[in-house]
Amino acid sequence: KTGVVSGGDCVGGVVGDNNSGSTVETSYNTGSVRGSSTVGGVVGCNSGTISKSYNTGRVSGGDCVGGVVGDNTHNGTVETSYNTGPVSGSSNDVGGVVGCNSGMLETSYNTGTVTGASTRYNVGGVVGYNAPSGTVETSYNTGTVSGSNNVGGVVGCNDATVEISYNTGTVSGGSKVGGVVGWNTCPNSPGAAIVETSYNTGAVSGSSSVGGVVGSNNTSSTVHDNYYNTSVSYGSGAIGGGTTSGTGISNNNGISQSDFAVTTSATAGVSNLGIFNTWSSGTFQSSATNAPWFEGSVVSGSGTITAPMLVPDLATATVTGNGSSVYSGSTVTNAYTTTYTMGGTTLSPNVTVTTSVGPNAGTYANTPTYSISAPTTQTSVYSVSAVSGTWTITGGGITSTNFNPVLQTVDLFQKLPSLPGSSSPGTFSNSGSFSPSSSGTSTMLDVTPDSSLKVLQPLGDDTSGDGILSAQELKQ
Repeated sequence: KTGVVSGGDCVGGVVGDNNSGSTVETSYNTGSVRGSSTVGGVVGCNSGTISKSYNTGRVSGGDCVGGVVGDNTHNGTVETSYNTGPVSGSSNDVGGVVGCNSGMLETSYNTGTVTGASTRYNVGGVVGYNAPSGTVETSYNTGTVSGSNNVGGVVGCNDATVEISYNTGTVSGGSKVGGVVGWNTCPNSPGAAIVETSYNTGAVSGSSSVGGVVGSNNTSSTVHDNYYNTSVSYGSGAIGGGTTSGTGISNNNGISQSDFAVTTSATAGVSNLGIFNTWSSGTFQSSATNAPWFEGSVVSGSGTITAPMLVPDLATATVTGNGSSVYSGSTVTNAYTTTYTMGGTTLSPNVTVTTSVGPNAGTYANTPTYSISAPTTQTSVYSVSAVSGTWTITGGGITSTNFNPVLQTVDLFQKLPSLPGSSSPGTFSNSGSFSPSSSGTSTMLDVTPDSSLKVLQPLGDDTSGDGILSAQELKQ
């Protein structure tokens, strides 16, 4: 969808209201979308499934404004989707991907700027407000996030679960500003909100309750196994205000930016980094494609840093063995077609794909083979599916020249037949008569009017005749 979409409530660039049981898949919007509330770049209100969809246009509205979805209800799922356009709201609950989330949000990301209004609440790089039944996981933000109160790199205000997610963008606000979550458990829903196995490398700033991971944490809420970057401004430790220690609060570590590249615990003074390295199994340096994190080059602000990459958001490719070629005499290699999901237009260097068919002309069943190494950047391919296809090799128009031999020269090492009557050169006819005719160093034997045999025969050589073609053989 391109152009401008505007309206009141449940305004979306592609669909206004996606009901339960419905799916919006592989859809996108590039135009501006604006409305009063529940405004999304792709879908305004969602109770169904949004998958593999994205927005690049400007999205603006009042409350529940998201780059992909305005309001994702408790029945809704948003997965493998992203936003790159600017998102802004004049009221509460503004998020880079989803404004208000009561459902499932996973494997999604935002790279656009997210801006909330002054004196308003709940601004997040991924989700503005994560309600009690909501889950945000395996998602990240690299865009700049700014607002007034409850501002977070991933979630502005969290009343449920945020896990296995990260922020690398700059986060700024007034009160309760965090690198991952601004306020963990909002006052309207006190309970056991969770922020776990996540990290922040972006700068965090505000006027009060500013933390590298969480701005302010309420009693009974959990914050554990998280990391934040001490090489930039980050406020007062992992948790800026509220409950900063006690049950459920552990292993929240501030480390330098360079230490994010460390893959073993207790190296360079880093404690418990082993937990960070093995989130949900699989280490950063693992070549296993099912590992959730890899260490590589991650976009951060206007540059890049070395940090864990979220594997489910990396590019994937399907390699199909269909194709054709012209016979060249060699086996066909590197012959394949590809389909990409959230990736680039070429296979990244960490993937090598080959086929092996031929060399002769014909039709071949072809299943490509591939090798894959650990992804090195956010656009690297991490998973490849090989699909069997058919490869056809056609003839190459090869030409050949046929010669009609009329003269055969036999060298000195071949044996000559005994010539009747004389060892001097002469002519032997088809009738068997022999007529000597001098030719210096050879004997010309006439076999047919169109062919003859020229025999090099030095005088005195052995003339037993082995290896010389007979007249009948020459005729054939």
